[in-house]
Amino acid sequence: MDRKERRADGDLRHSWAFIPEEQAVAVWGDYLLRIVLGMAITAFIFTLIGKLKVGNKATDFLGSISYEVYLIQRAAFIFMATVVSDGINSGLYVLLSVCLTIVISYCMKLVSKPLIQKITNLGYSGQS
Repeated sequence: MDRKERRADGDLRHSWAFIPEEQAVAVWGDYLLRIVLGMAITAFIFTLIGKLKVGNKATDFLGSISYEVYLIQRAAFIFMATVVSDGINSGLYVLLSVCLTIVISYCMKLVSKPLIQKITNLGYSGQS
């Protein structure tokens, strides 16, 4: 199926291959977010093939709060959507939401770890 379209300036192009010459970036935060996500995907691929060492303090910290992040991330994003005004750009919204998620997750970890240890110790009598 070889469809062709005639543009307003008279240029005839294939409709399946038409790419606008200029694409305006709607929000710089969106553009920055795409770049950061692209870099994250690239780092993930390098990690998979073993070229990048992952065991540093930042990844160890994120690994220690990963369950809490899983539990709280949706609530943090919804909270940010209701509190923050509509005029904020998307990159800043995502950055603030991620920071809020990490802070709340860390606080949850500080509270839950001693509680889990106390509950575990209550159920353990020490006798076989």
